[in-house]
Amino acid sequence: MIRFRIPHCMGCLSFVTCLLVSVLALPACAVESAVFPDGGNLMVDFDAPQRFHASIRNNDPQVGSSNEFQVADMPFKNAVAVTSKKIQTNPWDVIVHVKTREVGINAGDVCLLSFWMRSPWSEDESGNGVANVYVELNEAPHSKVMRQRVSAGKTWQQILIPFTAGSTHQLPAGKTSISIHMGFRPQSVELGGFQLINYQKTRKASDLPHMEVSYAGRELDAPWRTEAAKRIEQYRKADLNVNVTDSQGNPISDAQVHVQMTRHAFRFGTAVTAHMLGMDPTWSKEAGDHRRFPYTEADVHKYRQIVEENYNWVVLENDFKMFPYLNGIKNAQQDRRKLLYRNDWLQNALTWLNERDIKVRGHRIFNGRMPRRVDWDPNRKEELRKWIIDQAKR
Repeated sequence: MIRFRIPHCMGCLSFVTCLLVSVLALPACAVESAVFPDGGNLMVDFDAPQRFHASIRNNDPQVGSSNEFQVADMPFKNAVAVTSKKIQTNPWDVIVHVKTREVGINAGDVCLLSFWMRSPWSEDESGNGVANVYVELNEAPHSKVMRQRVSAGKTWQQILIPFTAGSTHQLPAGKTSISIHMGFRPQSVELGGFQLINYQKTRKASDLPHMEVSYAGRELDAPWRTEAAKRIEQYRKADLNVNVTDSQGNPISDAQVHVQMTRHAFRFGTAVTAHMLGMDPTWSKEAGDHRRFPYTEADVHKYRQIVEENYNWVVLENDFKMFPYLNGIKNAQQDRRKLLYRNDWLQNALTWLNERDIKVRGHRIFNGRMPRRVDWDPNRKEELRKWIIDQAKR
């Protein structure tokens, strides 16, 4: 008898163990004196203090504060310090805007955004300050050509974000703004040294300097790995006994056995969106006109590739919730560029998942508290009961 210690599986097995880590915020790695390629239109002066504009919701000192200051021994002199004193209702309740020159961004333009960031203190579990960064239209509907979450620790780190404006995106000259949202949690963030360069079609984004994407605890000797390895042994592995016999049922000694895993039994799961799995990928060209769908056809294919290669269990983010589901039924035949939920996308997504034997977990049928649109009149109990049963049967 040959005994193996193997991962939980469905069918045959191999000896490959993967650890998937969900990263909500990726700290930027420090880059000293990054060298930028020649050429391009400078949209933001490297050190122009008048271009900073910090905004605190309602100028409320209980929300946060901001001030500009001078920096020594850095490639830039002027910086802005922003403090968020609590978890805000909206991340943009604590925000910094950086004005640009009279230069626009056209579809397909290749740009590089660079700035420096540090966080003297933060209540994030990593200890790092966290921000969402956008290059966007400086007026409604605030269409965005770039979005990125970044973070930094107590020392200055250079943030480098090369990007290509999508085929449906354009920001007119004089109407481009860099926006940094910081109202995620109590924290202090300092920013400076902004540069935004538009290389138009003369460069590729891959040719430009960029950050190494990482996260706290990625190190091979990070303390959490020891405990994680113990849990992998306990929960993700089981014994497989293999008896090798001849045609008469007699045991064969020194037999060579090859075992290859075809599927995990352990549930590697994530939340997915029906529109990314169920929409026609070419629709993204039209959907990209709407700010809810800032995706290219390549983005849709990449999204599906990641789901298929890494997960065997999913839950729909919102599509199975009561009102998104009802709206999806109602909106199935309407303009796809203006919708987030469509029943045909949901059905296509379920088909796509079933074809790949990816299990789908359901979602809640009802909220912990009923929406205001549901009448709780005690004299209408039977009507309400019927309504609940009808919703459950959908």
